[in-house]
Amino acid sequence: IVIYTVPGCNMKETLGRVRDSFHIDLTKGVNQNKIRFIPVYTMKYIESYWYPFATMICQSLVSMLIAIECMIYCIPNYYIDTVGAPFTYPIVYILSFPCHITAYVHYPVISSDMLKSVAERRPIYNNNECITSSTYISSIKFSYYLCFAKMYQFMGRFATEVVVNSKWTQYHIEEIWQTPVLKIYPPCKTNIWRCCTFWIKKVLKRRYILSIGQFRQEKNHELQLRSWRLFKDIFGS
Repeated sequence: IVIYTVPGCNMKETLGRVRDSFHIDLTKGVNQNKIRFIPVYTMKYIESYWYPFATMICQSLVSMLIAIECMIYCIPNYYIDTVGAPFTYPIVYILSFPCHITAYVHYPVISSDMLKSVAERRPIYNNNECITSSTYISSIKFSYYLCFAKMYQFMGRFATEVVVNSKWTQYHIEEIWQTPVLKIYPPCKTNIWRCCTFWIKKVLKRRYILSIGQFRQEKNHELQLRSWRLFKDIFGS
């Protein structure tokens, strides 16, 4: 198993985190010495801060250069993309044919929600008021998003198999890529909750609401807080 990764990534530490987070131990037994990390030096150019404008297309084009570097180091028989880089697929397809390409999509690069928000000129995290206030600029951005969505769909067709990690992602990938999708939830070490059962049942006397998610702009945590504040104001504590 060859893993293309950023330079300086320590394999022992990474596999240790895999063991601690997912309860999957790849550091011993038959898996030992069968995993190799290959540092990819062009990976640093994928970061969004390099591209203040047209970020999606710039990152996608750079990912094709990264794919070329990866193929120089190692031609795979099976290529599994877990970082959401579909523009690498045609490069892999051409340079390593007949490689089996699997896309494990965690989050679509572009979704129908993004297209809709631009079309409706709604100000959100990736569509600020400077753009929404102008019909002309909004039209240009919508055309750009639409073209990118078509390119995204085309690149997705190179995948032999498409896998997603949630029902939400499945809906958007099926809608944009127009291809069959297999849903596989990420591994999770659930045995930690066994020791919490007594504490949850006996110690907690109040009801709690737990919101689980990444701190990303599109998650809109402020809206969650405002919603629950409104709920509390209406129904009390």
